[in-house]
Amino acid sequence: MFGAQAMPYLSDPNGSADLQVISGTAYTVSNADIGKTLNFTSGSAVTVTVPVGLSTAFKCWILRKGAGVVTVSAGTGATVNVVAQPVRYAASTAIVAYAANTFELG
Repeated sequence: MFGAQAMPYLSDPNGSADLQVISGTAYTVSNADIGKTLNFTSGSAVTVTVPVGLSTAFKCWILRKGAGVVTVSAGTGATVNVVAQPVRYAASTAIVAYAANTFELG
């Protein structure tokens, strides 16, 4: 379906995956997630929260590989402009900061 060239965000420039598997049903992104692909594997619904205070260089990818629907929400004081929600099974989306405490999802 997708080759390595079609989804370059799954690897760093050296070709090793920077993939973090998350099995829980709630997750709050942090600056430690910059550049990572967050792979959600829960069979239950998952809520990903985007808090205030993230770097304006923040960017990460959300990958849904579990049966649970993944929904991204803004923490208090943050704004998430939604292009596509929720994340479909085996699909991915990006969270990208474009101003302080303001993020694009899609």
